[in-house]
Amino acid sequence: MLKIVFASIMIMGGWTNLAASQTAEETVALLMSGLEDGFSGDSGYGSSGPFVTKMESTSPAVFDILSDGKSVNRFEVSKIDDCKYLMKSNLSVDVTIDFNESMIGDEVKDEKMAGIFNEKFMCGPDGKCFGQAGIAVYENPERRIEAAKYMKENFCEGGKF
Repeated sequence: MLKIVFASIMIMGGWTNLAASQTAEETVALLMSGLEDGFSGDSGYGSSGPFVTKMESTSPAVFDILSDGKSVNRFEVSKIDDCKYLMKSNLSVDVTIDFNESMIGDEVKDEKMAGIFNEKFMCGPDGKCFGQAGIAVYENPERRIEAAKYMKENFCEGGKF
């Protein structure tokens, strides 16, 4: 179920330019879920109809997913250290994201990829990690590639493997 939730989140598009003052947590929310203040869509993120995101906080990054003016989901990204983040959602288990287990930014040459990760990149509260090594491919990757480079330059270089 978790793989499906995050996989479906990762293929959504529709972003604006990164602000120079964006927090690490905001950057991770964008990289992992495509979330930014004012992001909207026809369905998804726990909504069966049109939705819009509202940022409640930048550190931790907290986003409410609103449909018909009511919150249908809430995402939160908290910083553990410069490379590790805790990601919570009302609709899935909490996961730890470890950018030491990924290559982000400049190493990625394909315009449809924002990152390459190994099997220890996303792990649950029980320490069990999800999936296999792979690549993150997006419908509209330019925004996430920009965010990956911003993450690398400002917060965490990522790993090499």
